[in-house]
Amino acid sequence: MNNVFFEQFLMVSEWKTVAFLGALVVILYLINMLPKKKFNFSAKVMIATVIGLILGLGIQYVAGFPTNPMDLKFVRETTLWYSLLGGGFISLIRMLVIPLVMVSIIHVIINMNEDAKLGALVKRSLVITLVMVAISVGVGLVLGNLFEVGKIAESGAQIVADQGTGKMREVKNIVDTLKALIPSNPVEAMVKLNI
Repeated sequence: MNNVFFEQFLMVSEWKTVAFLGALVVILYLINMLPKKKFNFSAKVMIATVIGLILGLGIQYVAGFPTNPMDLKFVRETTLWYSLLGGGFISLIRMLVIPLVMVSIIHVIINMNEDAKLGALVKRSLVITLVMVAISVGVGLVLGNLFEVGKIAESGAQIVADQGTGKMREVKNIVDTLKALIPSNPVEAMVKLNI
């Protein structure tokens, strides 16, 4: 199979690549054949995640657990083909986010009663958002301290000092940040996935 068509265009030039692609097709078929009444979509996703982990370990085992697995041709080819499904799945989910949010907002507005207390709804939404932000900040701080993120290693690791080449990121003030939350062009905001 040493051919430009197979190696550079089709990206299937070794029998190991064909074997792992065949294994993926069989696994996808078997997951699709699971009974829909017993296994809902989220259960199938979790099963597929565990099987994907096992399949990835199998690829690493066949490759001999190399330090640089992407140097092996069949690992590079298999990863590329697998990324078609994984990346495609994530792209499809991201594609649904904007229309789903927009339809949800329109649905709430259409089904709002005349005697609905809009002030209470806004207050409740703000409180829930602030509580969720506080929880996420707390989890981030705990995990950051637990794993010592940003701590300089003292165990013989060489640390290269910044030679002044780093550039400081632009810091936006709070007013500009709040104004950026209200898009002037909703279509452009949707295109840039700015919810």
